[in-house]
Amino acid sequence: MDVNAIAASGLRAAGTDLRTAATNIANATTPGFKAEEVVRTAAPQGGVVTDVVETEQDVSTDQELVRADMATYNFQANLKVLERQRDLDKSLLDIQA
Repeated sequence: MDVNAIAASGLRAAGTDLRTAATNIANATTPGFKAEEVVRTAAPQGGVVTDVVETEQDVSTDQELVRADMATYNFQANLKVLERQRDLDKSLLDIQA
């Protein structure tokens, strides 16, 4: 798997984190709702695969806000990887020209 695909899987994982945090916050006061959690596993070719599972825990809005912040940082980090790869590809093309 190439760097772009690995970074793209990281972006998808960050999106799953953000959606899960939003769902948990939106349903924090819903009777009987249990927090959902994102489980990551390494993909065989590189990158990450995510699954959302229901827990037995009540929602902690503090934890969900932290999860949303972490998702934002993960978005930024994976975008930086894509930017650096683009720059490297451009440099390689300049060298070959």
